[in-house]
Amino acid sequence: DLEPEPYPLFVRYGATETEKITKAPDESSLAIFDNTIQLRGADISPLGDGRLLVDLRWSLVSEEVDRPLTVYVHVMGPNGLIGQSDNVPGDGNWPAQWWRKGLTILDRHILMLEAPYEEENHQILIGLYEAVTREHLPVIDDDGAPAGDAWLCQP
Repeated sequence: DLEPEPYPLFVRYGATETEKITKAPDESSLAIFDNTIQLRGADISPLGDGRLLVDLRWSLVSEEVDRPLTVYVHVMGPNGLIGQSDNVPGDGNWPAQWWRKGLTILDRHILMLEAPYEEENHQILIGLYEAVTREHLPVIDDDGAPAGDAWLCQP
């Protein structure tokens, strides 16, 4: 094979009921995007070698997603962006149009950072945008009004 990077021959997914894979049955939504998708959880783990692991848990608020979406995770330092991951959920293998209500989608992002991650000096922004138009989905606040286009993760 002449490809410089290895790639999977196939990807296999399993599905289970939401209550069985979330951390707790009462886990609430961290953020709701465009009254369509909710971010149910975010786990941040520095890997110690200049990388940061971000595990996200998504589920649908609406019945379906009718457009291709990209998840972004941006790490901001005092002087700007120090690392990012923009990808179709499930490492590019589980597009939002395939999601069904009642499932929780586990989405892993590994970011290479320009500087070691420091919780007190860095911010993590999480959001979604439409793949074709690059239009960001708004975060919806408790009153149903738009509240920006990214959720600020507070580890």
